Amino acid sequence: MSEKQLIGRYEIVSEHGRGGMGVVFKAWEESLQRFVAIKMLGDQLTDDESLVARFLREARAVADLNHPNVVQVFTVDTHEGRPYFAMEYVEGESLTELIRTSRRIDPQRAVRLLKDVASGLGAVHDKVWLNLGADSVALGDRLNVISKGEELIDPETGISLGSSDTVLGEVEVAQVEEKYSIAKNVSMSSMPARGDKVKALEAASGMEFASGWKNEPQQFSGLARHY
Repeated sequence: MSEKQLIGRYEIVSEHGRGGMGVVFKAWEESLQRFVAIKMLGDQLTDDESLVARFLREARAVADLNHPNVVQVFTVDTHEGRPYFAMEYVEGESLTELIRTSRRIDPQRAVRLLKDVASGLGAVHDKVWLNLGADSVALGDRLNVISKGEELIDPETGISLGSSDTVLGEVEVAQVEEKYSIAKNVSMSSMPARGDKVKALEAASGMEFASGWKNEPQQFSGLARHY
């Protein structure tokens, strides 16, 4: 009898797929009597710290979602130095397989599929990643997202006259790590772009010596991107 191959608490059943970023396994979770899918970063990529951090960060962001058209992430961890996450195992054929094997897809079914895909993508892209860590924000903080407009320059003096900034809306911090956080959309009119700014909605505290600053909203910078 062959020895069981385990990744964390999951018993590997078979290899489900392999690509440039890593490998996907079908696995069995004995405690809950269910199959799961495990995505593990390729061994050749584990020395790239920024790539590992991104892999784990985005897995945790998906784990924060609860949507019928997005697979649920159960566990984010590392095994023998390789990061992985375990997620819902979905039975059935993929959309790629359906398109390849079907001569023609019924238009009504195609519309339903497209709606499901769009709904799932909308949920994923509703998350905003901030390069603000635990020393700057906390869970539940509300922030205004501000898009910096075109800077105006006085043609005679070359002095900046400022810019027409636009408030895109409001986000709420939902996850905080040491060097970054993830916020959820509260009232965004459009999603932010790399380089946009955020501003705290509450006044800064603990700065008694700076009376001119006390009543001004605290400024943060560095809204990086959205999912």
